[in-house]
Amino acid sequence: MLNLSNFTTNFKNRKMRTKYFITILLLFVGLITNAQKDKNSSNPSSQKKESSNGSENKNSPSNFSDLDIKYTGNTRLVNVTSDVYFFSNDSENMGVILTNKGVVIIDTQAEEEMTRSLKIVNRLNKKLSIKYLITSSNLLKNKKTANELITEGALFLAQDFSSKSKTDRKGSNLSNFKPDIAFTDQMTLNFEGEKIDVISLNNSGNSAVYLTKKNILFTGSVYVYNKYPEINAEQGKSFDEISEAISKLKDIANKNTKIVPGQGDLVRQIDLIRTSKMMLSIYKQIYSHRENGKTLEQTLAMNICENSDKQGFGNGTITANMFITSIYNEVAKELGPLDTRTPEQKAMDRLKEIQKEKKQKK
Repeated sequence: MLNLSNFTTNFKNRKMRTKYFITILLLFVGLITNAQKDKNSSNPSSQKKESSNGSENKNSPSNFSDLDIKYTGNTRLVNVTSDVYFFSNDSENMGVILTNKGVVIIDTQAEEEMTRSLKIVNRLNKKLSIKYLITSSNLLKNKKTANELITEGALFLAQDFSSKSKTDRKGSNLSNFKPDIAFTDQMTLNFEGEKIDVISLNNSGNSAVYLTKKNILFTGSVYVYNKYPEINAEQGKSFDEISEAISKLKDIANKNTKIVPGQGDLVRQIDLIRTSKMMLSIYKQIYSHRENGKTLEQTLAMNICENSDKQGFGNGTITANMFITSIYNEVAKELGPLDTRTPEQKAMDRLKEIQKEKKQKK
């Protein structure tokens, strides 16, 4: 016969033991959880690595604050897309491309700026050395650092435009360096998963660098965003040569291309088109005025660049008057001496020529 009193006592004992077991188990789990939290909080670098998804190439300028203790410049690092950057300041942009075979540098900076920039490049990926140094204008702004890079194994790549132009222009920097790799019209650097085209823009050494897969275009110094370009025929910067270069850049790019100018922020194809239209409009006006006998002073007084100045083009190193003067001098050289005769004098001289021609026929 079942003893109800014993059964009840045994049941209560089992229930109590189960309760004690569960309580101890919960305490144990809680101790493990707290220990894990303490470990994570004591290792912030681990958390940072996890939050960045393991990427070391997403550094921003704030990550390089320890390099800025004595730095007085204004260069900043801009991340265009994965593994593609450029250093931007008031004077020039320098491109940086990280590839599986090494780093590609596009153009050089002043010594202080470039020394700091190269330290930052090393921070982006310490395993990669600089493989190529490309100049987009056959001009080295920092020959000392460039030579050091070449000594360390970087290959110097530049356009060989000496075979294109027989004119020995003043200001040419060709005698200052000899590239390891020279090309005439175009050459391609192939990396696993990436192709970099270096393309001649004109016969004066200007080149563009185009990343076909990423659709990123480095224009070099020939194009400065929303500023009047420098026109100087003696230094290979004639209006026709600059205009030809910008026209080629328009053709290389499309509406989705990310464009890194020689100076300034990222731009789009529409910005190239706007600059091209501005240049052509001003050139046509200056040509017409010079052809009709207007002096430089008279042409400057006509305020041809009023609209483009309002758009910001005159805020750069080259002012509207400098831009107009450079173009006027080119046109004047093409058209010859200025005809200062009045309309009446021109008509009278023309009449005399007609009368002279009639006498000669008789």
